[in-house]
Amino acid sequence: MRCPSCKKRIGGTARFCPSCGYQILDREPDPARRAVFASALVFAGVLGAILTTGYLAPVEYSTTTEELVWSSLAYGLVVAVGLAAVAILGRGALFDSLAARPAPSALVLGALGGLLCFGISHVYVWSIAVLAEEVEPEPMLEGGRWALFASMVILPAFVEEWTDRGVLWIAIRRVAGTGGAIFATALLFGMSHGLGGGGPLEVPHRFAVGLVLGWLRARTGSLWPGILAHGMLNTLAISL
Repeated sequence: MRCPSCKKRIGGTARFCPSCGYQILDREPDPARRAVFASALVFAGVLGAILTTGYLAPVEYSTTTEELVWSSLAYGLVVAVGLAAVAILGRGALFDSLAARPAPSALVLGALGGLLCFGISHVYVWSIAVLAEEVEPEPMLEGGRWALFASMVILPAFVEEWTDRGVLWIAIRRVAGTGGAIFATALLFGMSHGLGGGGPLEVPHRFAVGLVLGWLRARTGSLWPGILAHGMLNTLAISL
């Protein structure tokens, strides 16, 4: 290659021109730019995946197996978005997105966080139902409980936590710090559930739950307390 300044031939890996001292800029985008690109991709990709599958799926599911099929498709697209964002973030990003192993005390904190999240959601949803004069529970879908558990607990807990507080978390932290990461991941969490069928009324309590899950991620340095809390929230929601 040639120096952009003096046009003398230099080595392809040189950082400075030996003739004029011109600094050769790195060819790869800087970490902050990578983080912005990855964050935008996660937001657009996750919301796009939900909108796409929501448009293609039936208006109402008739069985839990049918719900599992469409949930698997949606979360498969979300995982693909997460992997693309990891590729943009560069070397080591996949490992960083998986975070560290939790201490036993962190799992206890995650369980308490799950109860708190359920309390927030339960009070909010109950209040909305009372105001709307709709206190009757929705009928259970026909089919096996394993399919319901997989689509409502396992997939959301693992995929959403990895995408939101794994991939998006490490991207946002590069440009906005921990506070920005907590806010941004909670925002995506609330918006994605609002598009997933609950409508705008679904966003406030999901955002609040996202703040709790983000705090768990920051406090423990691990995804597992959040996964546990998320799983507990959804399990209690479909059981009670």
